[in-house]
Amino acid sequence: PHRFPVLEHCLRAVAGADRLLARLSELRPFGEDLAAHMAEPLGGGIERRQVVKLAALLHDVAKPETRSLVDGRIRFFEHDAVGAARARTVGERLRLPERAIALLERLVRQHLRVMHLEAAGTVTRRARYRFFRDLGEDTRDLLLLALVDAAAVSGASPLAVWRRSALVRDLLRGWQEQQAARAE
Repeated sequence: PHRFPVLEHCLRAVAGADRLLARLSELRPFGEDLAAHMAEPLGGGIERRQVVKLAALLHDVAKPETRSLVDGRIRFFEHDAVGAARARTVGERLRLPERAIALLERLVRQHLRVMHLEAAGTVTRRARYRFFRDLGEDTRDLLLLALVDAAAVSGASPLAVWRRSALVRDLLRGWQEQQAARAE
């Protein structure tokens, strides 16, 4: 369903991340929480927001090497897993702090997860639980990456995708509820 070649899609995702991160206040009622989370330092002067932008650039980095033709359709099996390893290598080459590298690797590895949940239709309690368990503190980062990735498929604005994405809003609400329950 992609409208653009992989490189252009990834560059559009980075541009979308820039726009979205500059306008987090528009993601009501989560904007303030998201802005604070994106400003979290990960060491070495790196914040979460910078890692999300790097993940936007690298999320499909392994598509060229995983491309295959199956029954007349182009497929990219395991591009998320192969890409995660490549993202780790890039992070290490850039001498990013380990926390930033781990986040980058996790985001690239999990970048298809929200799309798969959406494709499933109904998100079960068990699927929700596993999603929050597996992503932990990085849940919000992945949800923002999912918005910019989805927007970059067609060239839409990530804010327009936000308005249409009930699932992302529901998962952010669930994240907040889960954190409130833990605090009690």
